[in-house]
Amino acid sequence: MNFFEDLTRSFEMNLILISIVRLTLATILGGVIGWEREHTNRPAGLRTHEVVCIGSTLCMILSEFISHQYSTTIDPTRIGAQVISGIGFLGAGTIIKEGFSVKGLTTAASLWCVSCIGIALGAGFYSGAIIATLFVYCTLLIMKKLRINYSSTSAICLLVEHVDDVYYKANEIFKRFKCNVYSTEICINEDGTSKEIRFIVSMPSTEDEFQYLKAKLRNIEGVKGQHIE
Repeated sequence: MNFFEDLTRSFEMNLILISIVRLTLATILGGVIGWEREHTNRPAGLRTHEVVCIGSTLCMILSEFISHQYSTTIDPTRIGAQVISGIGFLGAGTIIKEGFSVKGLTTAASLWCVSCIGIALGAGFYSGAIIATLFVYCTLLIMKKLRINYSSTSAICLLVEHVDDVYYKANEIFKRFKCNVYSTEICINEDGTSKEIRFIVSMPSTEDEFQYLKAKLRNIEGVKGQHIE
């Protein structure tokens, strides 16, 4: 009896140490991808990605614990499979349709990938989780810079002082560059001090024209900032 108690105690101590290592890695790797999303002002950022990765890692640790605690015939992959399917509901909450464009698909995909990374960590597949994190991060970072080359539309956001003046001047510039404006959204902060105009437009055919377009928009009187989504 003492032998089984010592064996159980030893397993629980090892599981505690393993849990600390795996959950720490989950926080770091989930945070790497979450930081990139946070940096680009996406609806799911650093904390969301970290929590998803930690939660999915815990699910796999729990599967290992249940498998050892109760029966060796229990399939330890069943909980992980539910995580992969269940994360779709969270991802759907980040997807927004605006006019002719759909926003949030990449963030939804990154959440799904982070949950898979967490499952890999929970199963002890550290190398696969780290490599996948690097690939996902590089894909998000590099493809964001190359997006102008393959996307026919993009969102151009202008931080402004007076909406009306900038709105009309920006539309004139889009016409001059033969860019179609598909939709426009005006966002005002709760304090009413900061305003943003978000244009969904077709992009110029070359990178040089795109950079020139950004410069013209940035030089409009009343524009305090600019970013591209």
